[in-house]
Amino acid sequence: MAKIPFKPKLVLRVLWNTEFSTGRDLARHIYSRLCRDGERPASRGIGIPVYFLSGTTPAEAKLPGILALEGAESTVVIALLDTSIRADQAWRDCVRAVESEVARKGKGHLFLPVACEDKVHSIVDKTNCIRLYNFDAPGHCLHAERPSGDHVRRHE
Repeated sequence: MAKIPFKPKLVLRVLWNTEFSTGRDLARHIYSRLCRDGERPASRGIGIPVYFLSGTTPAEAKLPGILALEGAESTVVIALLDTSIRADQAWRDCVRAVESEVARKGKGHLFLPVACEDKVHSIVDKTNCIRLYNFDAPGHCLHAERPSGDHVRRHE
């Protein structure tokens, strides 16, 4: 009987430059929300595999070669973009190569760039970039006006 290798439905790969100190915290937050709580390892979670790809250079992070998009039915590559990536040509080229590789593999895979600081979304197509720097807390946009409630009338 031939063994059929396990292929998960969904895998997340989070990449960032280790010079971006907040990158590790953001990656751990993603892990805690989608895999399991890192503070309570025995707790049950959603169980989506989340892998970290980080280093001071793309080569140190083993990028872009380690993506292994064929290892899952769907892979989401989350690139945490900051000024350290913008300032480094090797990182910029790597992020663009990852974006191209995900696009080439096509259906079922997603490249999700996250601009963690202003003016870094130019690394990739800015229309395809989450602008994290616009948010002050999960679910709240800094630039959105919040209704005062004065215009709400109760119907009794």
